[in-house]
Amino acid sequence: MTVSHRMTTNTKATFMLIDNVMSSPESPLNADVDNPTILPWLTIEIVLYSLIFTLAIALRLWILDYYPLANGEAAQSLVAFQLYHGEIPTITNYSPLLASLNLFTFFLFEDTDSTARLANVFLGSLLVLLPWLLRRQLGEKSCLVASLLFAFSPTYLFLSRSVNGELGVAVGSLMVVIALLNWAADRQIKWQWLLAIGAVTLLTASPSSYSVLLIFGLLALIAWQLLFKSLDNTLEWAAMLANLESYNEDELLMDDDLIPTETPPTALADWQPTALLFGLFLTIIATAATLNLSGFGVLTNFPLLWVNHFRPDETMPSGFNALILLAFYEPLILTFGFIGLIFAMVRNNLFGLAIGGWFVGLLLIDVIMRNRPEGNVILPLMPLTLLAASALGWLWDSLSYEGNWRDEGILWAVGLIVSAFGYIGLTDWVIHACSPEDTACQYLWLKPVAAIVLLLTVALLFSLISNAMTVWRGLALIVATLTILLSINAATRLNYGPLMDLGYQPLTNAPPASEIVDLMNTITQQSVETNKGYNLIDILVVGSINPALSWQLRHFPNVSSLSTLAENPTATAIITAATPDETKLGDNYLGQSFELDALWSPQELSSRDLISWLLYRRAKDRPQSNKIVLWLKSN
Repeated sequence: MTVSHRMTTNTKATFMLIDNVMSSPESPLNADVDNPTILPWLTIEIVLYSLIFTLAIALRLWILDYYPLANGEAAQSLVAFQLYHGEIPTITNYSPLLASLNLFTFFLFEDTDSTARLANVFLGSLLVLLPWLLRRQLGEKSCLVASLLFAFSPTYLFLSRSVNGELGVAVGSLMVVIALLNWAADRQIKWQWLLAIGAVTLLTASPSSYSVLLIFGLLALIAWQLLFKSLDNTLEWAAMLANLESYNEDELLMDDDLIPTETPPTALADWQPTALLFGLFLTIIATAATLNLSGFGVLTNFPLLWVNHFRPDETMPSGFNALILLAFYEPLILTFGFIGLIFAMVRNNLFGLAIGGWFVGLLLIDVIMRNRPEGNVILPLMPLTLLAASALGWLWDSLSYEGNWRDEGILWAVGLIVSAFGYIGLTDWVIHACSPEDTACQYLWLKPVAAIVLLLTVALLFSLISNAMTVWRGLALIVATLTILLSINAATRLNYGPLMDLGYQPLTNAPPASEIVDLMNTITQQSVETNKGYNLIDILVVGSINPALSWQLRHFPNVSSLSTLAENPTATAIITAATPDETKLGDNYLGQSFELDALWSPQELSSRDLISWLLYRRAKDRPQSNKIVLWLKSN
């Protein structure tokens, strides 16, 4: 291993230790943690992945029922609840994958808000481990970084703690990519099995799977026309790209002399066990092991549901496009993802360009969608994360071989100090209400601008006494540190902030309001007082009821519904969408309104208020809401 001559003796020792932890077979990364004869497989790399995986599970399980189920979560969970009680699902648009997994968890742990989300906890935790299988293509360091991003990213963390099918689409698509690349490298049967499992996960998770299938198909068609021309040539190039560490970057150019001439033969019979596994797994997941025979019908309706996302429909959910949400929640992945894409283009790296095409294609589909499903942002986020991991892995490598705490370290420290100065000035400008006479207060926004100018000036001075790469690495370290802090802030406020602030998060798309908890507490208290049981009160629901409230009332056996309110009702509790004609209720009912969900958007905010929201994820104006009125009979 060679280290640049610019490194000092102490710095060299430091970075050599970091590099050895992630490289050669003789290094600590691949050394046995204990006795090599007892646990030869337990390397430091395995320990690091285990630690990341453990922390990821802990973050996903911690106060998992902190927020009530939103409408989309409740609609999906009610399907599994009905199957659990031997009923036919009344909802036709759901994820067979989540229905089967939730049904299994309900059998094991009963039906609660927490157990309804366990399926996504499992999928989100599995996603953290999958980069380990891409080490041949991305390298060990980039894969470890990808695992960290999957574990602690605000978006991945939130979607792993909520009920949505798009997370399953992301997991399935990555499994398919991993299986194809590794099978092309060594033709082992285990990759065919992973392909079958990944394909079933992808196809049964959500109608959004057709966005991924469309992009994969277009990329395959482009590659066939421009590069491969024939099936044999395709397999040869796939084998080369699947073993990137065996080739230099220059060898990834289209040179016929460099195409491998020998690849293991592949017979159609070799895929028969895989096809059988695919069919068996598809049947189990689609029908919940024959407990949900309507699952196949739902799958056949997925293409039409996907097409409907491109049609204007006010009844379907629609939020911000993926690029805006990524800017709101993923500054680290967005910044270094674009850097990774630029690296792939400059170096003509075919693997990186393919991932870039995967990202750009799904981003364009998301932009043209008129009604985006909840969680759709994760589809372009998946390839962007791999690009960001490759860029951060390159930064790690560059620091290991050429970095110097005397140069990059000083620039990084100065940059953080200057950034802290700019942040303090920015918060002063945001928090203080400036009077027209207070000129100094009105120009507090110049502090962060001055901080940026000062940082660029310091970087320019460093370039005069050092070299350009040193400056770029120092700036990259500063940007990485700041975006990591911003991501931690976003993840904390999105996943563990007060329920009353959840409505200010655009990613949540109409989350439940805090008053839905007050509503259920009121109904439960009234039931205990009048019926000596927490769920024995008789409830009449007038008009339609949203899935979130239906889920909250699922354990109340005495719930009935009417399209319109009848004269002189007798129910102890009546729920109406709006204030009805009180003459029909009589004098025996007292009503109170409750907010069910929170509808809010940062689009109308001023620049000052928008910056304040970006920092604190809270705004002055209250979210709008769909309201219901609870009427209780007085004695």
